[in-house]
Amino acid sequence: MVIAKVKGIFSKSVQLFRDDEHIADISISSLKEKASFRYQDREYSITKESAFKSNFSMTLNGVPLANGKKLSVWKYDTLVTVSSQEFLIKRSNWWNKNTDIFYSGRKIGAIKPKSVWSRDAILDVPVTIPIEVQIFMLLITIFYWQRDQAATSG
Repeated sequence: MVIAKVKGIFSKSVQLFRDDEHIADISISSLKEKASFRYQDREYSITKESAFKSNFSMTLNGVPLANGKKLSVWKYDTLVTVSSQEFLIKRSNWWNKNTDIFYSGRKIGAIKPKSVWSRDAILDVPVTIPIEVQIFMLLITIFYWQRDQAATSG
């Protein structure tokens, strides 16, 4: 299980912990759905494809590693492709932020807020999924949560 902790009340920086061990820092852009993180001395970038599409990509030194394609204009269902593997990120229901992760049609994990009032998140997926891919799925989910927050803040 990975815990994502926001550094401060107005911060866009997130620290990731696994078993109370710090594993990565994430920097989320204030203006765009864009982020970067450092893991094992490698700098990864996550960017949204364009203003009109909700497709995301994760790169390492400009080389694409994973893609996330939103399947519907109306839902947050996103197909994440890494090499030949495909994962589906799907909101559990419309009234909360809980998000399920599927592989081959079977639920394998979830991403959820630590509490109703917290911006911290809990990522619970099998450790066999590379941490970089876990972070990519977490960031896509956080971007969707931020959209919801912006829509409701008026």
